[in-house]
Amino acid sequence: MKWSEFVQRKEAYKKTWALLKAEYAPENPVRKFLDKAYMNIFFNGKQIDFNLDPYTIARDTPDFFVKNKYFNEYLELIKTCKALEDLSYKEKKTKVTNEFDHNGTIRKKVSRLDMKKKELQQFDVNQLEVVPNRAEMIVSTIDMDIIQNIKGSKFCDQEATLMSRASIRVILVGGDKLGYPW
Repeated sequence: MKWSEFVQRKEAYKKTWALLKAEYAPENPVRKFLDKAYMNIFFNGKQIDFNLDPYTIARDTPDFFVKNKYFNEYLELIKTCKALEDLSYKEKKTKVTNEFDHNGTIRKKVSRLDMKKKELQQFDVNQLEVVPNRAEMIVSTIDMDIIQNIKGSKFCDQEATLMSRASIRVILVGGDKLGYPW
């Protein structure tokens, strides 16, 4: 799935989340429980914040993306920018502020950093491919009766969620199961 499709899928998950919460009146204990919960993206046994941008995900959790030439190019740009930022910071910190940069070393690195940042901003992240993933509910407190109630909702993926009381994981249905094309 391309990043652009993933973004659409996240929108479907947001709708699912809103519909799940709307099933319960605001004063209902289940609704109050859901109001304290939040969504996360689950993939390959790992979790990432639902609202992260592609830059942060690629930098911190690169295995969320399919490894291919396109992703490698993106990751290399991120690493280059980070290395140049680190060098620029260290050099600026060690130089006396009014010391003249005789050979232009700092200016060259700052110029290269600016150029790489511009490349990074212009990179078409919508072409990046992501690994299979799902949205799941993360809770701040555990109330097994409420969690079991939520697991019974039509907005909970009955096939992917372990229905046993031994599990607190609740996986939301994807847009495809709600009639969305993604």
